[in-house]
Amino acid sequence: MHIALILDASRLWRWHLTLIDLLSARADTRVTVAFSPVQRPLDPAVGLVLMLEASITRRAGVQPFEVLRPAAFDRWYHEAHDACDLVIDLAALELDDNPRTRTLVPLYNGVAGGSAFWSAILDGTAPFLSVLDSIHGVIAVGQPAIEAPHALGLSAGGVVTRVISGLLAASAGSAPASTTPFLPDFGARAPGLTMAAANLLGRKVTSKARRFLDRQLASAPQWATAWRMRKAGFDPLAGGDLSLSDFKVLADDGQRFFADPFLFAQGDDIDVFVEELPYATGRGIISVFTVRADGTATPPRPVLEAPHHLSYPHVFSRDGAIWMLPEGHASGGLTLYRAARYPDQWEAVARIIDEPVHDATLFEHGGRLWIAANTEGPAGARWGSSWDSLSLFSAQTLFGPWTPHGGNPVLIDAGSARPAGAVFSHEGSLYRSVQDCRGGYGVALGIAKITRLDDGNFAQQVVSRLSFAAGTGAAGPHTLSRIDYSGGTFEAIDLFAPARQLATVGRGNQV
Repeated sequence: MHIALILDASRLWRWHLTLIDLLSARADTRVTVAFSPVQRPLDPAVGLVLMLEASITRRAGVQPFEVLRPAAFDRWYHEAHDACDLVIDLAALELDDNPRTRTLVPLYNGVAGGSAFWSAILDGTAPFLSVLDSIHGVIAVGQPAIEAPHALGLSAGGVVTRVISGLLAASAGSAPASTTPFLPDFGARAPGLTMAAANLLGRKVTSKARRFLDRQLASAPQWATAWRMRKAGFDPLAGGDLSLSDFKVLADDGQRFFADPFLFAQGDDIDVFVEELPYATGRGIISVFTVRADGTATPPRPVLEAPHHLSYPHVFSRDGAIWMLPEGHASGGLTLYRAARYPDQWEAVARIIDEPVHDATLFEHGGRLWIAANTEGPAGARWGSSWDSLSLFSAQTLFGPWTPHGGNPVLIDAGSARPAGAVFSHEGSLYRSVQDCRGGYGVALGIAKITRLDDGNFAQQVVSRLSFAAGTGAAGPHTLSRIDYSGGTFEAIDLFAPARQLATVGRGNQV
């Protein structure tokens, strides 16, 4: 297959080379590059912001918006592209009425071209991504996340990772049908780049100053773990507003936070496994505390550490043993641990996925084991947000081999992709707790019903949303864990709230 990539010679980026490499890695695929006869240079204000950010942050590794010269594409350059099988046009503002060759054009909120891309990101919101296919019409890709709206280059890198995924899927013929009900009505063209650009750096300084002042006043938001008892018969699918006063909050010493609670019960006690992040090291470890039958809680104690950050301690029993799948994406893969002595001695037994994944959650469906996790993009283009892209893996046993789903990523959606706790069954259907990051990381949680899952397909429907009431100052929940206990249900969450607010809630060992 011959794929021709059309580029604007005045806007050449490192991510273009990454896309070429990923396309070229396919069997029997040849990629060539041609330059558009019309150039539309990048807005000078955008270029200045990107240059200043690069000089200040000096991030390690390949940066997607590193500026390149045309010579960087010499080995692929081919002036004519009429004889190719597929055109990917990254320079066009619109698709020709009757292109002679099947052509793909990425769209940002329904509009082609770099100005639409940068306009949305300068507003601090990721554009809805789709691909205009001259044969199949508009193909929806999804809604990425913006993790750091104050950082233009970082935000743009996260979005363009999902652009690459969409183009790879569409060019391989594996993109979803254009009849998806989630495709928005785009309406008018996006506005130009006149808004917000001049004030972007000023907003960054203001944001930093506000965070500094918050720390000085001990009112900066922080993560916390909380729990409550639910009466038997409550609806596990119900959404709505939460009240912090209904929970007990785990005490901390001001030198660390606790998040990502997972529950495991033996006898009358409930063990709560959490991520513990000491501020002194900035590297997460796994700790556990126990809630006794009388409602008192033991102090947290570390049970698992690694040379890299650990979080999301998914603990479960299977095959006569107790296991843990903690997130360790900084290690480049997913490691399975077994309890050598529960709950405080764990041994690594297998690296089951050799890809950096976030919040891996194991469940069973159709006679197989599945893992749902977030991924940051294909190898060579892992600049995407860890909030918005769901991938699936399946195996017959815990030790694998684990096979990636043919449609990975099966979902790109900042509102419902990232796992937020164990998958559970209710009235014969499977449900996922999902993070809703549309308003920021961990601001709310949804319950999504898995409506289809097989080797070629995945679909879900969000049926409810849990969040703290507006005006309370608390965000979340970010993780949800439940276990039946003494005629009711024990429920643990984590949340994000100012330290002063958390201090007013019944904490720690109080009954």
